[in-house]
Amino acid sequence: MGTVWDISVGARDAAQPPNSTTPDNDRASFCRDVLAGLAAGQKNLPCKYLYDERGSRLFDQICQLEEYYPTRTELAIMQENAEEIAEVLGAEVVLVELGSGSSLKTRILLD
Repeated sequence: MGTVWDISVGARDAAQPPNSTTPDNDRASFCRDVLAGLAAGQKNLPCKYLYDERGSRLFDQICQLEEYYPTRTELAIMQENAEEIAEVLGAEVVLVELGSGSSLKTRILLD
């Protein structure tokens, strides 16, 4: 028999708004994310739980390595096509970037 995990989320304090950053709300959000990731066909966990500030700096350094081509490739695509992408999207577009890291690629579109 496999491991059984008991992830219980207690009731929220009525005085706290649902999107407040309290330890209980953070824990509840984490538990929801973990359960959703485990229930998915391809198991996953949002990377926000894997990187702290030091980890983010380390990842930025990794992205600059010659061996790590995805960031350079994505940046080149964005730089070569930014004007056309912006033109197609139009001036009234609402740009939402979730998990952008250092926002390098987003900055290209905004500029």
